Amino acid sequence: MHEVRFIMKLALPAIFEMLLHMMVGLVDIAMVGRLGADSLTAVGLGGQFIYTSIFLFAAIGIGAGAIIARAIGAQNFQEASRISGQALSLAALLGVIIGVLTWFLAPAIFNIFAPNEVVHTLGVEYLRILSLSSVFLLVLLIGEAACRSAGFTKIPLKVAMVGNTINILLNYVLIYGKLGFPALGVKGAAIGTLISFTISCIIILVVLTSGKIPIKITRKHLFPIQWIDFKRIVKLTLPAGGEEFVRAGSQITGVYLIIGLGSVPYAAHQVGISIESISFMPGYGFAIVAAALVGQSLGSKDPGRAHRLAFKTMYLAVATMTAAACIFFFFSESLVRIFTTDESIIPLAASLVKIAAFAQTAIAIEMIMAGALRGAGDTRFPFYLSIIGNWIIRIPLFYAALHIYELGLDAVWWITVFQWIVIAILALWRFKLGKWKNIQV
Repeated sequence: MHEVRFIMKLALPAIFEMLLHMMVGLVDIAMVGRLGADSLTAVGLGGQFIYTSIFLFAAIGIGAGAIIARAIGAQNFQEASRISGQALSLAALLGVIIGVLTWFLAPAIFNIFAPNEVVHTLGVEYLRILSLSSVFLLVLLIGEAACRSAGFTKIPLKVAMVGNTINILLNYVLIYGKLGFPALGVKGAAIGTLISFTISCIIILVVLTSGKIPIKITRKHLFPIQWIDFKRIVKLTLPAGGEEFVRAGSQITGVYLIIGLGSVPYAAHQVGISIESISFMPGYGFAIVAAALVGQSLGSKDPGRAHRLAFKTMYLAVATMTAAACIFFFFSESLVRIFTTDESIIPLAASLVKIAAFAQTAIAIEMIMAGALRGAGDTRFPFYLSIIGNWIIRIPLFYAALHIYELGLDAVWWITVFQWIVIAILALWRFKLGKWKNIQV
């Protein structure tokens, strides 16, 4: 029972932090959803591309986090600080590159995916403004990953609370034109998000350089690049980055297949994804804790504790996400009405949310077992799982369902349920093998 309380003490801040991070995108979607299907589709597509790009490179936090957790477990705070600094420098560089590329490629992206001219115009404007936040968001994510790997899960939560408050207030003012400001619609949503990410990034950097936690980053930890540390981070990051790349490619391909159904079906799909992502946040939170506890336990030479805590974390995640599944199934339409008032979208989106309920338990198992493997430094197997789930199961079956058998959007979501069940079984099998106990980082 003591260990369960310990896990929950770490997990609850991480879960609420993940919820708050997700709320940035959800607030954009929920507020813009009142403007109609085209605005909702533009924000959904724009957010999909920018956040997919950022999270692809946020895998740096996974690689660096595995090293930081081991260093903290071994009481080597200087190494933890140095690795954190190197990871932040790398994040800043990549964030600038992502921002520049996104700005210039935005029109080409919407030339391919926009179902009509209105969505194209709104989407390019939204995506270009969000591209300015790339460096701030990526540095923020890596800084928060360093804090969590050190066991300080409350700090990112507090930062996320500040960022979300700013985002909600600015969205309300700028989207609808309150307090004397003009109603900017989709553009206002993007500006509010940009400002909230910028302020959050500044706060996390202040924390990491203040010395209030064992990680204290100084200028020497940031520059110059220490190639030995750089290679250690990249060695663990590449599979994790590959995992995100595979997932991102699958998501974009899935969007391409689904968008052909039209604005209303895609908007329903986007609402369904937004609602389901709420249940993902406990999974992500528990996965973060599993990774940190496994890494720290291995750093203190106690693999038995790592194994035990990973499974206890998984059981807690399963209980939480199964409860979410019940809410999805019985209150699907009520949840959908939070995000849109468009009666053409609501019935289809509610049907998708009910289907999502059947995947929640499998999602919990896969997330926590994969998180535990990453925390141990086994970042390759989650990468293999991503390939299997996305490109062997998901995309081929999506194509068959939509373009060969013309089964519609419900079939796509049932395929996703099947995908999660398969990779959950494989992740559990891999962890039980125990090879992760001997990995060196």
